[in-house]
Amino acid sequence: MTDQSPSTELSPIQLRTQPKPVWVISMARPDLHQKIPFEWVKLFLTLDPACDLINSHFRCVDVSRLQHVVLNGVDVWPVNREIYATHFFEKAWEYGGWPKVTLVFDSDQLERSFKEVPVNIDAEVLAEIKKTYPTMVRTEVEGSFWLSRLAEDDPHIAKPYEREYCRWISGDPFAALKALVIFTDDSALCVDLLLPLLNANPHWNVPVSGC
Repeated sequence: MTDQSPSTELSPIQLRTQPKPVWVISMARPDLHQKIPFEWVKLFLTLDPACDLINSHFRCVDVSRLQHVVLNGVDVWPVNREIYATHFFEKAWEYGGWPKVTLVFDSDQLERSFKEVPVNIDAEVLAEIKKTYPTMVRTEVEGSFWLSRLAEDDPHIAKPYEREYCRWISGDPFAALKALVIFTDDSALCVDLLLPLLNANPHWNVPVSGC
């Protein structure tokens, strides 16, 4: 986990502390083909040390998914669909375009999209596992099957990319979500977009425990 040398001024605006923290981070528009232009570990430690944001899984998506995220706690539908997330923020930063919505997830609340089982597994046990991981392929490891939630023709199935990044949320997405962080060079526009969404959703107005 390596920070980059800081070169960009950041101006955080906190819109929620409960039930989950929400920040809009104003900064100069970055070159998305370059490394992160700020010390992300320092930023997340400063935002909310109690949430332990740096020890999380990160997923960055386009701001067009913001309404879906606010309503459902994740940007996909159904909410238990596979997502790609990583505990390396530098990797997550490569995605989502600009402005960028960062979903910070509790790593313990994310499930891997696959299971590896021996080929001699009991048939009843296999049938039960396939209810959750329906696609079965042989792996390069002799004597094992790879059971996945991905479709058989998905290019990532049983590949290192699925092993490293593919996850899904088996429970409540809002329980998995630690925080939302929106990076933008137009904070006024993002705040004007985000506040009505938060105010209209009962979830974001219930005073329950945060992180």
